[in-house]
Amino acid sequence: MIRNPSPWLSRRRGADLLLGALLLASLAGLPVAAEAPERYLEKIADTPDLMQTDPRAEIAFGGGRYHCGPVSVSNALVWLGRNGYEKLLPEPIEDWADQGALVEALASEDYLRTSTHGTNESNFLRGVERYVEDHGYTIESLQYRGWTYHPEEYSGGSKRVDLDWLREQVVGASAVWLQIGWYRYEPATNSFRRFEAHWAALVGYEPLAQASVSTTDDSPFGGPAADLVLVVHDSAPRSGPTPHSDRTTLHPLESGTLVGVKRGLPVPASEYYRLGGELKIKEEADIGVLDGVVALRMGPSP
Repeated sequence: MIRNPSPWLSRRRGADLLLGALLLASLAGLPVAAEAPERYLEKIADTPDLMQTDPRAEIAFGGGRYHCGPVSVSNALVWLGRNGYEKLLPEPIEDWADQGALVEALASEDYLRTSTHGTNESNFLRGVERYVEDHGYTIESLQYRGWTYHPEEYSGGSKRVDLDWLREQVVGASAVWLQIGWYRYEPATNSFRRFEAHWAALVGYEPLAQASVSTTDDSPFGGPAADLVLVVHDSAPRSGPTPHSDRTTLHPLESGTLVGVKRGLPVPASEYYRLGGELKIKEEADIGVLDGVVALRMGPSP
């Protein structure tokens, strides 16, 4: 299984692999695109938006309080299960209780190992890999890009999230998850102190000019919004129990330092984006930052 395609492949070998992959994907009936389109919203309708503490999901451990990781994974797996990867859903997902059972399986020691501290990057990556392979599928790539510590075999080769790369990961037989850090501003040192984090499923994107979302907000941090709006399904209770999609803007931070006890800090804030738009920011936070991204691309469905 290739967790992350090797960069040392020759151009000829890389071209051969690309042509082969496109042919296999075509034969398997998977969507194939030479490059990411300007706008991609095809996954929204078939991707659920479960609130992690919804009592209808019947999540026993903490009532789902710690389960943003497995809930966001379950949202994406339901889409894949409905689009060529049926074995990822051993039981039909017909209501929130069915999805809650999937969440509990994902949160278990067999997979994401969710605890009262949530789900860390290593457990998230290894848990997704184990789940996909245990259910009979191969993985073309499973990558992490961001500043937080993670196993080297999953490295996407950068501590920064490139927006062109991000577009490419969303399209087709894939799943993408955002790692959002919550920070408080410390003006004496012009630093942002991380105190908690959150996982959310990325289900699409569109150009800023085409998105129905405000490009300005009350935050004094970050520059004008980038020309890419992310469409996010956020499981947090603050997002509400009614399924919907949050158009999320990206504002490049202009100065300061991201600090905290998490391994990988400190890093220059100017390399990262503040999240705005419709995404609900944690009440105790001054800003939410796109700390990193996990991107899964499935192999061909047998």
